[in-house]
Amino acid sequence: MRVHIVGRRQPGSLPVPAYIGVTGTSDHDGKIFDQIRPQLHNNQLYGDKGYQRPDAEEVRQAQNLTVLISVKKQKGQPYLEPQDQWLSTAVAHVRQSIEALFAWIEEKNRH
Repeated sequence: MRVHIVGRRQPGSLPVPAYIGVTGTSDHDGKIFDQIRPQLHNNQLYGDKGYQRPDAEEVRQAQNLTVLISVKKQKGQPYLEPQDQWLSTAVAHVRQSIEALFAWIEEKNRH
């Protein structure tokens, strides 16, 4: 199973879940994002590459929803450009609280 969470930031604390969904392992993040995206407006979403979309600019304009994703080096690329490194660091910093939330959920559900 896969757990999908969209959380609202709370400085100094774990995010407040705004959406929690449980799907089968075969359900891709992009498919789930397409299902919940109509409810997301006037916000920023920090995600992984599964949330990357070819129509990101249209989504941003229509819903005022900006999707920010870490930039990864391409095969053979020695380093990231400074602006890509900055974006990746910023996204990772924000996503750290979501990752902490997932770790907390996993810890509470171990038997």
